[in-house]
Order: sequence, then C-alpha cells, then structure tokens
Amino acid sequence: MRIDFIIKLYITFFLLTSLIYSQHVWQKYAYNPVLPTWSGAVDEPNGYQNNLEQGILYDSTNNIFHMWFSSLTFHSGAKLNISEAMSFNGTDWYNYTNNPVVLCGANGAFDEQVRSPKVIEDATGFKMYYTCVRNEIYCIGMATSSDGKTWTKYPSNPVLTAGVSGSWDDVNVAFCSVVFDSTKSDSSRYMMWFGGGQGAATNIGLATSSDGIVWTEYSGNPVFIPGISGWDRVAVFEPAILKVNGYYHMFYLGNHGGTNSVGWAYSPDGMNWTRGDTLPVLTAGGQWEQQIGDIDVKFINNKFHMWYSGYSGAKGWQVGYATSEYDSAGVSSAFQLSYNTPLHESYVEPIHSEADSNMVVRKQQRER
Repeated sequence: MRIDFIIKLYITFFLLTSLIYSQHVWQKYAYNPVLPTWSGAVDEPNGYQNNLEQGILYDSTNNIFHMWFSSLTFHSGAKLNISEAMSFNGTDWYNYTNNPVVLCGANGAFDEQVRSPKVIEDATGFKMYYTCVRNEIYCIGMATSSDGKTWTKYPSNPVLTAGVSGSWDDVNVAFCSVVFDSTKSDSSRYMMWFGGGQGAATNIGLATSSDGIVWTEYSGNPVFIPGISGWDRVAVFEPAILKVNGYYHMFYLGNHGGTNSVGWAYSPDGMNWTRGDTLPVLTAGGQWEQQIGDIDVKFINNKFHMWYSGYSGAKGWQVGYATSEYDSAGVSSAFQLSYNTPLHESYVEPIHSEADSNMVVRKQQRER
C-alpha cells in the first residue's frame, strides 16, 4: 500500500508540475512590429528614432494597455528619454502627444540617459523604475505619478546603485523588473530583480522593499546565473517577472556570445529559480528582429502576453508582440478586449510607417 501511495504521489506531482511549468509555446504576432520606429524630421516636436525597452501596465478596469519605452528623442541631442503609448488590444498603439514623459538629466549627471522603464501601481499612485546611464555606468532611478502621465523624479535618486568593491554587482546594476504584492505587509512587499555585473559577468539579483523607495539587496545574490553550457552560458540579464497562481515566472534574455534569446524560469519565492523545460522560448527571426532586446510580459485572461524589442540595421529598434496559452486545467481562454473606451485626445493615431508618422504629427499640429 505504501509503495502504491508513493507511486501515485509521484505521478500526481509530475502531472501538476507538467501543467504549471510546461506552458510556454509562443506565437509571434503576424503583423509585427506593433510599434515601429519613427524616423521623422528632426524639427518634429515629438519626433524620435527607435523605440525599445518597453514596460507594460494593463488597466483591467478600462481594458487599456499603457506602454512606456525608451526613445531617442531629437530635441534632447540624440539621448534616450522615456515616452508613452496606449492601446486597446496590445497590438495597435497610439503615441502620447506630449512625449517624452521622463527626460534625461543634464550632461554629466548620473541620469544623462534614462531608459528601460517599468511601471507598477500601488496605493499611492504609480511608480516608474528605470535605468540611468552615464559613461557606461548604470544605476536604477525612480519617478512617481498620480495619473500615469505627469512624472516626478524621486529627489534622492538613484534608488539602487552598484555594490561595494569585490561584490557580484560592483560595476553596474540595470534593467529591472518590479512586482508589488498588496497582500504582503513586510519588507518584501516590493520585489525588484535586476541585472548586475562584475567585469564581463552578468547575473540577476534581487532587492526588496517595504515602500518601493528604500531597497535592500538580498544577501544570497545573485539569484540567477548563466547556464553551465548552452544558449545562455555567457550572460543572463533584463528579467521580466510576474506572479501567476502563487509562482513567480521569469522571462529573461540569455546570450552565448552571439544573438540574444528569451528564456523562462520559475520560482516559489522569487529567490530559488528553476529553468523551464523548453529553452529558449523565443528567438530572433531575422528581418526586423535580427536581434532581440528588452522584454516585458503580462498574464491576462489565462494567457501570457510578451512585448519585446527587435533590432535591424535598416530600421533600428522596434517593438514586437507574442502570446502563449496557459492551460492549467486543460482549459484555454481566448483573449478578448472591449473597444468601448473612448480614445483620449492626448493620443494620436497608430503609426504603421514613416510616412504615416509624419502625416499624423503634422495633422495634430494643424488641429492645435
């Protein structure tokens, strides 16, 4: 009887883990990129080149996606700033007319360039965490907003800097992902995973906070390191993490000395990670995505949704989209969104080509 029980227990555990951790077969959107680059004239007030390193926030009440992304804005002297767009379905995007929403700092400042924004919403409003760059030195800053439109940089930025000399991240910390768990009341209510480097090595570490402002690095860092062999044996970086059904899912970039690919790992606590059984889960496809960059993932209506940066020599950086079904009990749900929410006048039409982008902005200027 005891042997039968152990066998049944093992089979049950195997089936459950197969259901939970074997979910990620990704389908790229047929009409990628969903946010193409814009190479408008340099005198356009909202003109920029490239869009990449996107962070997504989904408003389930109004069925609206908000995307913040890095943009090479013309008026700032070809430096990276942070812009915003919105969408009703995750694929057709409308650029905010007052872009960029977070500007880089002055020459020589620690935030001489700002990039890779990730936004969360808590009881106080919105918090944006972004990477600051000066002379290849990286750290993490924060801005706050009551409405998600007007942002104020935290006066005591940066909120996370490189570790002490000799530590695993004593050169740089960058490209973070933050999860806010409102059910917690302790010092791990906010959890931030970030890339850290010591020389050429790149790993992923964890920091926690009770208020989203003051962060403490986990003593067991790094929590995720390159593989012993294979496609991510050189570096792991730029994590996108979310919590689903009690488990943390990490999607990350891995590199073996060539192009980047996207991998997946899971964890019960955010500290102890296990690589998924099918890696990588997303690879570059050529044409507009000869290289894959920063990613962000959301879980909506029983489906994973991924937005990722893709690069080509002809167009620079653009944003693509992919989805993956999550079948936890043999049941799949289709993703449907309502288009009943009216479009706010502060957004412009979707941009699908360079010609369209110039026409849209000029039309908007005439209407002002």
